[in-house]
Amino acid sequence: MLFRSILLPTLLIPMIGASVALLLLKLVPGEEPSIRARGATATGLAFLSGFVAMSGWPRFPPVEAIQRLFFVVVAALVVGWAARSILSSWIVRGVLTAATLVLLLETPLKHTWSGFEGALWLGGLFVAGMGIHASWAASLDNEGDSPDWVAAGVRIGLLSGIAALLGLSASARLAQLAGALTCGVGVIEVGSRVLALRPWHRQAGLVLSTVTLGLLLCGCFYAELRPWPAALAVLSCVLLGAPIGNRRLMRPLTLLPLTIAVGLAAWTMMNLPQDPYGDYYGTLRPARVEPLRTTDDALDPAGRTGSQYAVVSLR
Repeated sequence: MLFRSILLPTLLIPMIGASVALLLLKLVPGEEPSIRARGATATGLAFLSGFVAMSGWPRFPPVEAIQRLFFVVVAALVVGWAARSILSSWIVRGVLTAATLVLLLETPLKHTWSGFEGALWLGGLFVAGMGIHASWAASLDNEGDSPDWVAAGVRIGLLSGIAALLGLSASARLAQLAGALTCGVGVIEVGSRVLALRPWHRQAGLVLSTVTLGLLLCGCFYAELRPWPAALAVLSCVLLGAPIGNRRLMRPLTLLPLTIAVGLAAWTMMNLPQDPYGDYYGTLRPARVEPLRTTDDALDPAGRTGSQYAVVSLR
């Protein structure tokens, strides 16, 4: 059960998908197409293969927000090959962000928010989503040709922290999907060094940003991710590519807001009110059954008529 439900979809399948993508792109003739495609293809296949291994192929048309995210990531993977200029990349990022928000937030848009509230939410979330896109693009652009293990550790730490945050927000499924993405990024970081490949290009940020934004939206609106931890996680994503001081020294500090967010989520989980029936349903002790006296029992002490019984203790 542990292997089939957790290890296989979260670790092994995404790692295999990312590894196959890197090996195939190593053989692609022409350096520039291979560079542009490596990160986007490997991360996209890691997430999508983990999704399919965990939940099967999504329905079409999709009926759940997480199923819609699957198709948005497919779109991000496809346009990652096509968007060549900076202008077209930013147009694509805006379209992807808007599509992610509208598709994933269809339920609150239709049933919860008024028109004014929906416009406010979509406007604020669009700005946050574009900030995540800009940060990932800047971070991957600054990578260059030489390996930077500090930056690699920060990227893996960021995605791992998001997975932990979603797991603490009562959504094991979202946490596993974030874990699948983390494994894919880890394979890229290590495998690209082994194969002497330039690991990243800004086009990979299309997939990474779309998945990150989509998972946080699902956690916040369909799981139990609180607004403050979600905002801190977004802040860490935005700081990932921010030009602050000595990037090599300051990069690890970008994980500080996310670390606080994970701590807040853990504190919230530990301080949830306890289920008053937890002792009853969690114990292995047999129930003690005692007769419940009624009027008929008083009339007939032998209990031949009208005797009822009730569980009065499970201890």
